[in-house]
Amino acid sequence: MDGTLRLYGSLLWRAFDRATADPRAQQEALLLRLLRANADTAFGRDFGFARIRSVADYRRQVPVADYEAFRPYVARIDRGERHVLTRARLHCFLLTSGTTGAPKLVPLTRAAEREGARLAALWLYRARHDHPRLLAGKTLVVVDRAVAGRTPGGVPYGSASGQLYRSAAWLLRRQCVALGPAPRIPDYEARYYTLLRLGIAADVSFLATPNPSTVLRLVDVGDRYAADLIRDVHDGTLAPWLAISAALRAELEAPLRPDPARARQLERCVRQAGRLRPRECWPSLQLLGCWKGGSVGIHLERLRPWLPEGAATRDLGYLASEGQFSLPLDDGGASGVLALGSAFYEFLPLDEEGELAGAPLLADELSAGADYRVLLTTHSGLYRYDINDVVRVTGWHRQTPLIEFVRKGADMASITGEKLHVDQVIAAMRRAAEAARLPLPQYCLQADAENSRYELLLELPPPLPDAASVARLAAALDACLAELNLEYRAKRASGRLHAPVARVMRPGWAERRAREQAARRGSQAQAKPRLLSPQRDACAAADVLFTADPGAHRRPLRP
Repeated sequence: MDGTLRLYGSLLWRAFDRATADPRAQQEALLLRLLRANADTAFGRDFGFARIRSVADYRRQVPVADYEAFRPYVARIDRGERHVLTRARLHCFLLTSGTTGAPKLVPLTRAAEREGARLAALWLYRARHDHPRLLAGKTLVVVDRAVAGRTPGGVPYGSASGQLYRSAAWLLRRQCVALGPAPRIPDYEARYYTLLRLGIAADVSFLATPNPSTVLRLVDVGDRYAADLIRDVHDGTLAPWLAISAALRAELEAPLRPDPARARQLERCVRQAGRLRPRECWPSLQLLGCWKGGSVGIHLERLRPWLPEGAATRDLGYLASEGQFSLPLDDGGASGVLALGSAFYEFLPLDEEGELAGAPLLADELSAGADYRVLLTTHSGLYRYDINDVVRVTGWHRQTPLIEFVRKGADMASITGEKLHVDQVIAAMRRAAEAARLPLPQYCLQADAENSRYELLLELPPPLPDAASVARLAAALDACLAELNLEYRAKRASGRLHAPVARVMRPGWAERRAREQAARRGSQAQAKPRLLSPQRDACAAADVLFTADPGAHRRPLRP
């Protein structure tokens, strides 16, 4: 496998590196190829692709749009209509949360799948070059299901990480820990237990999963069920108390074999550390591949003490359901080279307050240190698509920018990948206030990434309710958000996101906050209450009267 990776990876790298010398030419050529290929589609005819000859033409004829503008076209695809967004063959839909209660079905074509597979191979080639013993042991890849179900029209849908792994798995097939149907286990406690039970049976030298909070959950499971896990490895079994269907259990248990020698090694690990940790049970671990940018960096810092001395971490790149758009070249930071072949990019400049501050720019027109909102034109038929992500330019590789993901854009927050939108918060707060029989307060929901939860700041009219009533409001909000956002629901069910906590604020807090926002923006007319914030306001602590915590979250782990 190493020989194949070296040869294939070196060919891919030479082409990738050569392209970065002239990003303008590469990007304009890609755009015109996509427009010519898709001129005779429903979308192409609607927006006159056949008449477009330049980037300027494209911007005049095709408006910037979010997913809701594409939803009717996606519905036509699901009904079986062909050549709606692209003439390329549809492979599947990728399911992710939308800005309303309805999830997004993002098309994935075979062409886009091939681009993602090439970038994944490049990532692995670069990582193997920098870590020669990366593949000396087994590889454990923990991703969501590649196929989770089918739409009403019969089109398969699944996760971006699962599809990416499946398309690139041929490079790792003999190295990978066989997880079988483990990612399909509905019960999250049983799923994480099974993933860890399969993983610790091997000496893992490479661990990959998009979100480091997933590894923290595996650590938590190992801490609580060490004796059961070691017994299962010794006996070649899977704990009988796990909530797993008979059919899935039979499929999972079929390849298991007793391994008393490995069980004794794991027992020594527990005696050494007092618990079952990756640090001892995977001493050969060379690299953890995961996201490092945005709010997940906090989870990564919590994880470092659990990893073996010398184990490195490398960002997986700017990866979303809409595609994979950067290639990290080393273990430092979260930035990567903009992947010029994955999409045609436009970048909207942002000011210090995160507001739009100029016309769209191309990749060669960006400034180091500046933040931008990204527009995508993809192989899968999204055109001038506002993904609502903010990236930062951290430098250059040849003439192509290095970018890192900073946060979700306007009106969104995300701690573990739930991508919560303010419209969902507004709808959920109305329902929660009714359920808790409280007046709708002035409020702000802010992300507390350090504790993997949201804080609900409330200013309620007198007389103030008691803490129990406010806790019921927070619990009702939690339930309503889970109804409206499928990824919030999944992250809460898996334990990677904890229950929100409510803090009742002093009278006048909301007005003071609005004045401060207006002062920062320099205009009272521009001041509007921000109901969802991607980060905590440390100054708000001085205005807290009391806190109501539903108590449904776990405390952070202590190595």
